[in-house]
Amino acid sequence: MSPDLQLRSKRRLVLHVGDEPNAQGGISSVIRGHLVREIDGFRSEAVSPHNPSHAGLVGRSRSFIGAFRSSLKLLIKRQVSVVHVHMSQGMSLVREGLFVLLAKCFQVPIVVTIHGSRSLHLKGPSKAIYSWLLRRANIVHGFGENYRVAFNVPNGKWRRLPNDVFVPGFIVPKDGAPVFSFVGAVGDRKGVDLLVEAWRIAHQQFPNARLIVAGPDASHGVLPKRIEALPDATYIGAISNSEALLLMESAHTLVQPSRAEAFPVAVCEALGRGCAVVGTDVGAMGELLREANQIVVRPEAQSIADGLVRSLDHKLGVDGYRFASANLSTAIVSQRWARLYTDAIGNRT
Repeated sequence: MSPDLQLRSKRRLVLHVGDEPNAQGGISSVIRGHLVREIDGFRSEAVSPHNPSHAGLVGRSRSFIGAFRSSLKLLIKRQVSVVHVHMSQGMSLVREGLFVLLAKCFQVPIVVTIHGSRSLHLKGPSKAIYSWLLRRANIVHGFGENYRVAFNVPNGKWRRLPNDVFVPGFIVPKDGAPVFSFVGAVGDRKGVDLLVEAWRIAHQQFPNARLIVAGPDASHGVLPKRIEALPDATYIGAISNSEALLLMESAHTLVQPSRAEAFPVAVCEALGRGCAVVGTDVGAMGELLREANQIVVRPEAQSIADGLVRSLDHKLGVDGYRFASANLSTAIVSQRWARLYTDAIGNRT
């Protein structure tokens, strides 16, 4: 056996359960990050009971059955040290919830991450099922304190960790006319319709500014047309992650006017690129932005427009970069994940 394989075999296996890592979407992006992250003493693999790109009952069933078989095989062989379940709302409660119970049957430590833009608003049976599954976990991970309160998670089980991003050693000066950017799905959930109206208001105060909107269209062509009709606004469509980072490096401000959100990676990436961020108080985003000394607004056009004007204070970008360097960098977050998984193994219930 080669030295690399020997080292890998000594590292404890964390099995991630959730959306297909190579698909689009926030959960897929998070799992993809776990698979490439170097965590001292641990290695990661993933099974995917859900692939967002698979349509129809047959495709969805194949994903689930394949993930269940792979998990069962690893658990029977006692090769898994921690099962990390990425749970959202809706069918995820049944789909990923079954893997929580499977891990519990084999007495393997369980970590559950609370995902989903609408998880905070669950009521009735859905919330009861979610809370019941969280009680089966050894550690519950969330992105904001409001998730702990909503599901009444004991402090001893609760861990709050952000999404990590690569933070460069310096930030590019934001020279020239102001550039405002949006990166994400172009639809009502992300509040792009509110951004359109906010831009009409704010652009009057800085007519030399530009708005660049990037991301896949989720409005059946309606919002791209409205964006292109705005003064000094451009819709550039879906872009790669590297292209998004280049956009953030040149932009003064990232706008995230979402109506529903969990913890957008784009906000973390923008902070690491020295972008000021204007975002709504939804999910864990408001808590993050306040800690980073950024601008929190209401999901209303006038409030967002006021935030755009205020965001041109260059100190905000510097404050955000310093916060990202101290709290969001991959090296720092990876150390915290190592402690979390170690705690899960030690916190057997």
